[in-house]
Amino acid sequence: MASISTTTSAAVQATTPRAWLVPGAMIAGIGGPLVLAVCNTLVNFTPDWRRAESTADGVNATIAHPVLAEFIIGTGIVAVLLIVPGIWAVAARLAPRTPVLAAIGGWMMATGYICALVLSTSSLTEQKIALSGLDPESFGKAFDAQWPMGQIMIGAIFGFGALCGGIVLGIAILRQRGGMPKWAGWLLLAAEPVRMAGLGLGIPVGPPLASLLILAAFAGVLFAWPGVATAAAEPA
Repeated sequence: MASISTTTSAAVQATTPRAWLVPGAMIAGIGGPLVLAVCNTLVNFTPDWRRAESTADGVNATIAHPVLAEFIIGTGIVAVLLIVPGIWAVAARLAPRTPVLAAIGGWMMATGYICALVLSTSSLTEQKIALSGLDPESFGKAFDAQWPMGQIMIGAIFGFGALCGGIVLGIAILRQRGGMPKWAGWLLLAAEPVRMAGLGLGIPVGPPLASLLILAAFAGVLFAWPGVATAAAEPA
């Protein structure tokens, strides 16, 4: 009995510290996708922004909705500040049983969402143009004609990192042996393809739905707790 108790205690000690490497994991993991869903909803369901196809269109939307523009920029930045540590919190929960997948998926997805800040900087540029009183059409046309390599790379990293990182983390969830709901893995696997499909096909519900799928998947991981018996039965 003493031997079994010692083994169980050791398993708990080995598993518990590694499961919560990020302080405020619940706030970051739940709050990040939630704020992102709000931001996505505002952008995709406000007619002026939904129809925007150029910088000039974005500037005109900002002029028409100045307060909403401030709120969209703010929620976009807060979403990134929360979702990145939230991703690492999820990766930390998955690391004890799938260390390689958790590390790769967490690194890729977090890096992708850091690069998502480029969307907020673009909105800030549009806001500056709107406040300056410059002609949106002429400035927007000149702005859109420039495609610096750095901007292209950041956009590519955002798309590739968020998509592939989310898929890898979804696979890591599915490979957890007990104590972790598989539906969370399937939701995370679906989230970024849904976002990309919504953006590519112009479906407004796509991005906010993807953010809600991430929220549900992260909640499933962060609220789950692997059973002590299962952990103790695993080889060291």
